[in-house]
Amino acid sequence: MGLAYDSGWVPVASGAFGRSIDCSSFNQLQIVIAASGGAGAGATAASWSLGAGGPVPWFKNGVNYSSQPPISGGFASVAAPAAGAANIYYIGVGQTGSTHLGDWVPQFVSVSTIAGAASWARIVIIGK
Repeated sequence: MGLAYDSGWVPVASGAFGRSIDCSSFNQLQIVIAASGGAGAGATAASWSLGAGGPVPWFKNGVNYSSQPPISGGFASVAAPAAGAANIYYIGVGQTGSTHLGDWVPQFVSVSTIAGAASWARIVIIGK
C-alpha cells in the first residue's frame, strides 16, 4: 500500500476541505475519514470520475467525441465519523464487508469533509 493523499489534521475554522486524487495506478484503495476532538465530522461525501478511458465508456454523441463527458457518480454509503473515531472504506477486488464501496477503482476519487465544533478532521487515501 502507498499513500496517495493525506490532508493532515484540519481544524473546524478552515471549513470544508477535500481533494480529487488520481487513483489510476491503483488496484485497491482504502479511504480513511477521521475526526478528533469533542465533535465528529460534519458533511462528508465521496465521489468518483472515470474519465474517457474507462472500461464503460459513455460518449455524448458517439465514438467521435471520446473525451466528453466523463462518467462520474457518488458513493452513497460514505458517512461522517463520530468524535474520536475513523470511518474506513475500501474500493477494489478482493475486499468485502459493509464498507466495501465497489470492485473497480475509478480514475479519480474525490473525498470531502468538515470538522465538527472545536474539532479536527482528516482524510487519508491509501492505494495498492
